[in-house]
Amino acid sequence: MAISLGSFFLSWKVSANTALADCSEVSCGDVNQDGIVYTVGDMVYLIRWIMGGISADSLEACGDVNLCDDVNIADLYLYEEYFVYGLPSGICQPAENCISPTGSNAIYLECPENVYAQSFDSVAVNLYITNEVDLGGFTIGITHDSPFGEWSSIDFTNSVLPSTWSTFTVSESDSGYVYPFGDENAILLVGIPDPGEGLIDPLTINDYALLATLWFRYPDMTESHWIDFSIVTVPPAGDFLFAPTDGGVIEPQFVDAGEYDMYLLDRMCGDVDHSGAIDIDDVVLLIKCIFIDCVYSDPWPDPNCDGMMDIDDVVFLIEYAFLGGPPPCDLNMDGQQDYGCGA
Repeated sequence: MAISLGSFFLSWKVSANTALADCSEVSCGDVNQDGIVYTVGDMVYLIRWIMGGISADSLEACGDVNLCDDVNIADLYLYEEYFVYGLPSGICQPAENCISPTGSNAIYLECPENVYAQSFDSVAVNLYITNEVDLGGFTIGITHDSPFGEWSSIDFTNSVLPSTWSTFTVSESDSGYVYPFGDENAILLVGIPDPGEGLIDPLTINDYALLATLWFRYPDMTESHWIDFSIVTVPPAGDFLFAPTDGGVIEPQFVDAGEYDMYLLDRMCGDVDHSGAIDIDDVVLLIKCIFIDCVYSDPWPDPNCDGMMDIDDVVFLIEYAFLGGPPPCDLNMDGQQDYGCGA
């Protein structure tokens, strides 16, 4: 049977306010409670639940098809296996290992702490994945603590994901989301194979491969500030997890830069006097800053980005402004100032 989760995703918003009763008296697998188990309708309701599109007191009895005491992307993948390959031996039977060891499974945020960003439309925040087993799905909640910025888009271009996968994002602004989101800065990434012509293409083993690019936008004239990106659970079923193809779930590591991940700078790197240009006035002010007194907001001027403010920065700035030297804060030596994460 050929099915498309893309059409399921469209359908969960159509009937977003459909309410389900307590599932305690319903047969395992009868997610939509129509008295028939393992149907397309059950899959539609399951993905609606995961995407926050239906309100229900409990889905543990009818949607928890791997019997791991929760309803999540792993249950949806198990359902998908049924439709493509027939009833798997594990569906509605106790799983041997509901929570697999984390191992080297991880999501990495490529956002070095010492890379600065100037105010402009958006900054790329790359997510990389390491998975030591084949995966049949994931739900990844990411949030930030910036009072100014917002997520503008999610890009799976050049992603390691197979082209047959369906990928979705959910945010508090989605009109079909019926649960209290709890975090206006959060976004949920969901990925699962789209069976298409009756085949499931898993995400095979990877070592630090690009999963997605999150575009982070902030307005012009944003105040300078540190930003911390972290993981978040998006109710009802948006846990930070991988769904391995051999059953159960994996709670992957989240690896970022530490306490702070990115510094948004409200002016051009090397523009010491905040004039909007780099010139002799910046050189004079930088010399004063080093040898006399530095009346300067954080972070201190560091045009060569070596972590120190010293005479080398003055020489660097003079070479750039008057001798055609490289731009300040050109960390990757490509002739351009580096404004965003992972440059």
